[in-house]
Amino acid sequence: MTDGTAVIWSNEKTSFAGTLLGTGGGKSGAGSYAEVSSKGILDFSGHVNLKASVGANGTLLLDPSNLTISTAATSNETSSGGNPNTFSPTNSAANSVLNTTDLQNALASANVVATTNGTITVSSPVTWSNSNSLTLQTTTVTGNAANITINAAITASNGTLVLSSNGNTISQGASGDISVANLTLQGATAAATLNNVGNQIGTLAANTASVSLTNNLAGGLVLGTSSVSGNLTVVNKLGNLTQSGALTVGGTSSFTTSATDATITLTSANLLTGAASLNTSGANGNAQLTNAKTTVLGASNVGGNLTVTDTVRPCRRRSPSKAGARPGATGSQPDESRLRQRKPMPLPAGPSGSPAGRRASRASRMRVRTSRSRPAPPLRAPPDFRWH
Repeated sequence: MTDGTAVIWSNEKTSFAGTLLGTGGGKSGAGSYAEVSSKGILDFSGHVNLKASVGANGTLLLDPSNLTISTAATSNETSSGGNPNTFSPTNSAANSVLNTTDLQNALASANVVATTNGTITVSSPVTWSNSNSLTLQTTTVTGNAANITINAAITASNGTLVLSSNGNTISQGASGDISVANLTLQGATAAATLNNVGNQIGTLAANTASVSLTNNLAGGLVLGTSSVSGNLTVVNKLGNLTQSGALTVGGTSSFTTSATDATITLTSANLLTGAASLNTSGANGNAQLTNAKTTVLGASNVGGNLTVTDTVRPCRRRSPSKAGARPGATGSQPDESRLRQRKPMPLPAGPSGSPAGRRASRASRMRVRTSRSRPAPPLRAPPDFRWH
C-alpha cells in the first residue's frame, strides 16, 4: 500500500498483534496513513511499517484520555498506523498507558502523534535516532488540566519533539532532560518551564503564553520564528545564541549566554514589546539585538560590545568592551573637559578708516550681536553609545 489509508476499528474491542505495512515506493510515493482504534477497548501490541525511501514517512495516530508513557503494557490506546502515527484514547474516562517500546518501534518507521483529552506524563525514557517527529498533544475537557509533564529523558539527536498543550503548563522533572535536534512548544494558554541543566536542544520555536528555557548544548541554540504573549527567558549555558526567525514577545525578554566569549546575535525583524535584557561573559562576548518596535533596554551585563538597532527610530546602542550596559540609559551628559571651543576666523587687518578696516569692524560687531541675541546650542561630547 503506497500513499494509502488503512483503518482497523471496532465499537467494543480491537486487539491488534499483527503487522501493518504501508511503505512508499522505491522511486516515489510517501508512507501511508493507518488507524487502529476502538470505541471501546484497544489492545495494541503489533508492528507498523510506514517508511518511505523517497517521500515522507507515514503517520500513526494515538488518542487517549490521560496518557502515561512508561514501560508498562500499552492499554486503552488506539493506533492510527499512518504518518503521523496517532495514538488516541479508547475511553475518554479512563487513563491510558503507551509502552515505550511500542512507541519507539512506531517512531522507527513513522512520525508519531499522541493526543489526549487530558494530561500526558512521560515516566520512562524515550529514544529514537532518525529524523522522525514525536508530537505530544493535549486538549482540555471538563475536569482535566491538559498539562504535559516530562519526568523521564526524551532523546532524539536528529529528531523533532513537539509539545502542544491546551492546558496550563509544559514542565519537566529532575530526570526529564530533553535532548533533541528541534523543539517546538505550542499552546496559547500554556506556560512552558524547561530549565533542566541537562537539556540539549538545537533549535527552539514557540507559540505559547510564556517560555523559560535553559539549554546546555555545545553547539549553541538557534531561536526559530516564535510568538510568546508573555515573558521569554532563554539561558544558553554553552555556545552562541542566534536566530533563524523573528521573535514576537508581548512581555519581557531575557537572553543570556554563560560561556566565556559566547555571543548573542538576534538581528531578525524582532517585535519585543517589554524590556529586553542581554547578558554575556568575556571580553569577546558581544551582543547584537534588532527590534522593530520602540526598544526598552532592561538591566544588562555585556562583557564585549553591545549593539541595539531599533528600526522604528532607527537607533543603535553601543557599550564599550568589558563595560556593563546601564539599564534604561539613552545617553550621558557631556564631559566638559572634552569640549572644544571654536575660535572665530580672523579677518583681514587694515587701517580703521580703510574699506577693509570698516568691514572687519562691522563683522566683529555682527558676531557680538548674533552671539548675544541667539546663543548657539551647547556642544555635547559623544556619550558611551549612540542612537542614530
